[in-house]
Amino acid sequence: MTKIIKAVDGVLDYSDWGSSIDLNLSVLDKAGQWPTIINQVLGSDYDDSIVGNQGAYQTLSGGGGDDTLVGIGNKTIYDGGSGADTVDFSNMSHVYVNLDSGTSYLNETFNSIENLIGTANNDTLIGSDSNNVLSGGGGSDILNGGGGADILLGGAGDDLYFVDSKYDVVTEFADQGVDGVNSSVTWTLSSNVEDLTLTGGAAINGYGNELANRMIGNDAANILRGGAGDDALNGGAGNDTLNGGVGDDVLRGGAGKDYLWGGAGSDRFVYNSISESTANNRDIIYDFQSGADKIDLRAIDAASALSGNQAFHFIGDDGFSGSAGELRAAYTSGYTVISGDVNGDGVADFAIKLQGLSEHLGSGDFLF
Repeated sequence: MTKIIKAVDGVLDYSDWGSSIDLNLSVLDKAGQWPTIINQVLGSDYDDSIVGNQGAYQTLSGGGGDDTLVGIGNKTIYDGGSGADTVDFSNMSHVYVNLDSGTSYLNETFNSIENLIGTANNDTLIGSDSNNVLSGGGGSDILNGGGGADILLGGAGDDLYFVDSKYDVVTEFADQGVDGVNSSVTWTLSSNVEDLTLTGGAAINGYGNELANRMIGNDAANILRGGAGDDALNGGAGNDTLNGGVGDDVLRGGAGKDYLWGGAGSDRFVYNSISESTANNRDIIYDFQSGADKIDLRAIDAASALSGNQAFHFIGDDGFSGSAGELRAAYTSGYTVISGDVNGDGVADFAIKLQGLSEHLGSGDFLF
């Protein structure tokens, strides 16, 4: 503990101190060593550690150096000064801190603070345009680095990260929950992070890891590529390219003309609407393996004029007979076209192209 100096007008001024200070006002206050109220602490030009009084409205000023100011709430003003400064809330129950606006839910104020350490519970930590280090601690945390090249560490719990720079770093360790990233830039999931959602309107891409990833595209043309796990890929709107990689994957192209590779394993290609692959704008599945992969049409009502959700009837390569609910597969050199008639007019209402497949399919290749 740093030597106690005399407070002048409620200010402890260590700005001319010749070394770093380690000061805990809460401990000293309980010991009865403060005859006056401390309104402000001025740190040194070195790497200080300053803990204020619980229940007091104070200003903690780090001065120079890389300082650590311990969070105490209650309208405290944290002023880091120069250097890379941290406010540590690990002794509190939970926090919401926004360094961009310089505020928190406890009406605290943050000036020149770069880094935050959260609590053992559920926190929301939002960075600024500086290069921030945000550490969530325990609990299911929300970490948003804001501008700059940020380092985000969620810790235990199911954490959600927001990234908007390719220079951001997301770090999770094994067995620390199911974690996700919302990214407005092309992003590769780091180890121990399961989920990825692409945000914004740019044509960006997402890449998975060795886990079972859940990846969702935005409304632009995205590339989504899974890794070694059993992945679920959803392209969203746009002309997307999806590749499940190794594992038993679930692929949904969504709206637009999509290009789909299941990869190794038993994969499932899911369609929830006839508009997701129209006769004039067909999706292409490049590596469908009959007997292993499935085309899942269970969400599509095969007879739109009837109430409820009707199942398709597979008719092989026969032509449509004018009966709603027929599903056929037309074989030609080098590819197969699957098409369905949901209104009974004898015309395909949706179609899917299976590139490189000319063998005959059976009803077992579908889920109705």
